Amino acid sequence: MGLAWLKANGLNPALQFLTQPRLSLILQPHPMTDIKKFILENDIQSIEWLVQESTSHSILFYHFLNKTQEDIEKFEKRIAQGEFALCITNFDHPSSGSDKILHLNDSEYTKLKLSALNHVYPLNLQSISMLGVTGTNGKTTVVNLCEQLLSEKKVLSIGTLGVRLNAQLQEQKNLITSLAYIDLHKLIAREQMNLDVICMELTSHGLEQGRYGELLFDAIAWTNFSQDHLDYHKSMDAYFKSKMLIFKHLKKDARVFVPQSEKDLVDKINQDVYLVDCNLKLANPFFKAKYNKDNLALALSLTQELVEPDVKSIENLQPPEGRFNIFSYENSFIVVDYAHTPDGLLSICQEIRENFKGKKLITLFGCGGDRDKSKRPLMGKAACQYSDKVILTSDNPRFEDPQKIIDDILPAITIPFENYVDREQAISEAFKQLSSHVLLIAGKGHENYIDIAGVKEEYSDISTVKKLMGLKKC
Repeated sequence: MGLAWLKANGLNPALQFLTQPRLSLILQPHPMTDIKKFILENDIQSIEWLVQESTSHSILFYHFLNKTQEDIEKFEKRIAQGEFALCITNFDHPSSGSDKILHLNDSEYTKLKLSALNHVYPLNLQSISMLGVTGTNGKTTVVNLCEQLLSEKKVLSIGTLGVRLNAQLQEQKNLITSLAYIDLHKLIAREQMNLDVICMELTSHGLEQGRYGELLFDAIAWTNFSQDHLDYHKSMDAYFKSKMLIFKHLKKDARVFVPQSEKDLVDKINQDVYLVDCNLKLANPFFKAKYNKDNLALALSLTQELVEPDVKSIENLQPPEGRFNIFSYENSFIVVDYAHTPDGLLSICQEIRENFKGKKLITLFGCGGDRDKSKRPLMGKAACQYSDKVILTSDNPRFEDPQKIIDDILPAITIPFENYVDREQAISEAFKQLSSHVLLIAGKGHENYIDIAGVKEEYSDISTVKKLMGLKKC
């Protein structure tokens, strides 16, 4: 079996360095059958994507992101320290002569990964309702509201707040919104016998990187679309195209719901979607915000065929942790929110201004390091539009100088301001200035860490607020 045969059959010539037995095993006219054969004959017990979790009874799917020489060197180092029955990569440039390592192109890699997963961890989702939520802001709120509306069902929810089964936190895998597909597939396979509904956030990164595999959804909500993640997507067009990949994850009769207020988004999508709105008059201050009414409308639409809530049960819905959480302190109010985009910050400042009339608004926020720098002055401009004062501080500076990040925001600040690199100090100084005003602490919401120089130090805005209020630290 030479290069000519490989090319003639559409296979990658870079596989030539593998031994003849391995080639005959994997690269037959029906490769999906062959991977199943390998699994059976080699007592494969798990499929992994992290070298440190792989064993001699694992197939390791190693994914190259950038495919540079540096990535090859990292791969060689990690592989030398790991165990596996077979390692399959998506980089068709051979970097090892081992017959236990198979290099494929992206398409071949994905097909083989899905086949292996479906064999070791078969899914049967016919009786499970699949609900998804995408958008720049509001994904976590919609998923959480769905979870509450479906409290009588067995629900697995997956997103920024972690993996939750029947509203109980199971894990916060790697502190990212979208799990790697291998982890997601294994999670669903493990829990599927006890589920009625799976509800998950669908991120642009996850959609573009294939983190949802071949999963198909009964309904998807698209909350909104505005600037974010341009450090990764590079342009708004690329960002939007990644979001549009949701249409490849729809079942035949599935629906996509969009808030009626998002006319520009509907025009941009240019596909059949269902417009939703919420005209309920609710006393819950969380739902006085227009965007949260939109989030509620989306949640009600996603769950409409599964539950019929009454107005009282809707009134009792609670905001998820770190989303418009209101604390009353003496004659003042503190609002903790995850708003970390220009549009999100502008919206919550506007809602606070409209719902706390007669009170001044102090807005405390920062911007993340090693992320879209063009967003920083936009955040400053958004905060100034409805605030009386801003306090700039750190928000996961990562490997950047936190003062430099603040300096990038400053040119857009047109109202009185202060700045403190230390976030806890910034909140403490803001408390001293409350005097019957409203303090918005934006950007981190539910997060229980702050990332400084690559180290996630224990920290929480909510805990800091409670401590300053004299309450027990959570």
